[in-house]
Amino acid sequence: MTSNGSIRWFSQLGMSDAAIAGAKGANLGELTRAGLPVPPGFVITAQAYLKTMELGGLRAELVRSLADAPTDPVALSQLATSVGQRIRDVAIPKEITESILAAYRELGEPAVAVRSSAASEDTSGTSFAGMNESFTNVRDEAELLSCVKDCWASAFGAWAIAYRGSQHVGDEIEGLRLRQDLSHADCCGNEEYRQVIHAPQILDREDADSGKDRRETDAESND
Repeated sequence: MTSNGSIRWFSQLGMSDAAIAGAKGANLGELTRAGLPVPPGFVITAQAYLKTMELGGLRAELVRSLADAPTDPVALSQLATSVGQRIRDVAIPKEITESILAAYRELGEPAVAVRSSAASEDTSGTSFAGMNESFTNVRDEAELLSCVKDCWASAFGAWAIAYRGSQHVGDEIEGLRLRQDLSHADCCGNEEYRQVIHAPQILDREDADSGKDRRETDAESND
């Protein structure tokens, strides 16, 4: 089973790993290790994100964008659009790309769900519900890597930047650590079950077989 600083499988995670895997990833790890029927998957760690931004020359810029974010809605929207595009344009380092794709191939290259999970999400004092992107029915390697960057970029949407400012969540550790939870999209459970375990959005088999593409926010996936 592939595992390194960029990739951690659910079975290798517990609540002590929340700093690198986020609360959602850590909870999925706890449930997997408890023997509950969690779809197999892995987490792309905070280190992978930070290394990508560092080597892409964006890490310091992203920290500044949070610290100096405007309050004017138009200016904030322009900042979010600009920063998001910069993140989507950055090249993921070769070794991180290879780790992601190797883990995806170990899953059998199925249709998967890709979801964001920031370290500061859903704490006792904050809730980022509806601000980060989720992607379902992701079916090939190129789309997978694109969705990874789209998830990273969603942390810098206008709503997310404004909310961080209002909650005084502006430091890099709390605000920028992201990872993606990937699980088989042809597994399903009832909606209540998915909400309780904070699992990635799971497609019904009919959706997977039909090739239906569903992109949604975290809020939509929890309805």
